Amino acid sequence: MLDTDLSLQTADVQLAESSRRMIAYTACALLLIAPLSWFFVWRIVGVPVTALRRGTERLAAGDLGYQIDVQSKDEIGELADSFNGMSRQLQSEHNENVAWTRTLEQRVEQKTRELKRAHEHALHTEKMASIGKMAAVLAHEINNPLSGILTYAKLLRKWIDREELDRQKSGSEAGVRRYQEICDSLDLIASESRRCGDLVRNLLTFSRATPMNLQATDVNQVIDRSVRLMQHQLDLAGIQVQPQLDPALPHVLCDAAQIEQVLVALVVNAMDALPQGGNLWIISSASREDNCVRIVVRDDGTGIAPEILPHLFEPFLTTKETGRGVGLGLAISHSILERHNGSIEVQSEIGRGTTFTVTLPWDAEADTTASSPASEIAAAPSRR
Repeated sequence: MLDTDLSLQTADVQLAESSRRMIAYTACALLLIAPLSWFFVWRIVGVPVTALRRGTERLAAGDLGYQIDVQSKDEIGELADSFNGMSRQLQSEHNENVAWTRTLEQRVEQKTRELKRAHEHALHTEKMASIGKMAAVLAHEINNPLSGILTYAKLLRKWIDREELDRQKSGSEAGVRRYQEICDSLDLIASESRRCGDLVRNLLTFSRATPMNLQATDVNQVIDRSVRLMQHQLDLAGIQVQPQLDPALPHVLCDAAQIEQVLVALVVNAMDALPQGGNLWIISSASREDNCVRIVVRDDGTGIAPEILPHLFEPFLTTKETGRGVGLGLAISHSILERHNGSIEVQSEIGRGTTFTVTLPWDAEADTTASSPASEIAAAPSRR
């Protein structure tokens, strides 16, 4: 048996030292790994999540289409891609809704303008009908006494003319003066009666719907005839007519006499606006897109006051001197063009002139029948 006595104090000291060293190394490793782990987690997870949160806040604030810049390919990157796709889709839907809203607003404004024009047209038509009925009754009631006045004025003039020889024989100067005064008064009665008769005829023309003789018509010929009809008065007034007629103008189905009446009325208005002479343009053109023929009558005269323009086509509205017009020419022209399914518009500026634009619907059949007399004869019964 061997009995040995060894001391373990040195071993215990070494073991304790090793334990302390291990704990120190472990603590240092933990102190180093913890910040690195936090930075890794913040870089890989925290930054993308923060970007997602910021993106949702921007999107909630109305910044549609906002994109998150995330480059990772993991689940967070897929979530960011989904967010970007949703944002683009929301922006696209928003832009489409805005576009539809603007289109709807434009259509509402257009329909509102159309309804307003239709309402104004209905009011104007109703007003014209009422005025037409009143004018017809008034013209009938005035025409009979005017005829009597004119007849007796002429009869009195004849009686006085028969007795003139006797007055001349008497040699009375006072009698001669008296005779001249009576003759002047009778002439004034006759002229004023004739003027009232013209007014009555205009009233009847305005109140009655004259039957239309619709035919395929060369509008350029109607313009030329209207100018030749007024040429002498235009020359006396020092007005230069400058026609610009489209030689390829299609034929229009209309009443040539009534359209000529409209053009003459416009030329007369232009003459009144050019008391010192000037220029008068008459332009014809066709619009294939709108299927219409336009006639523009423009002058460089005095122009029309803005407050008068909205009421220009109302009856009895005139800017002429007393005795030179009753304000029915444009009203009758407006009525004629309405019956032709056409229109008349006016633009004017004080000191720069006035432009009237007459629009007549163009029908291809009218242009075709113009070159075929046989077809025109065949179509005549259907027009009546």
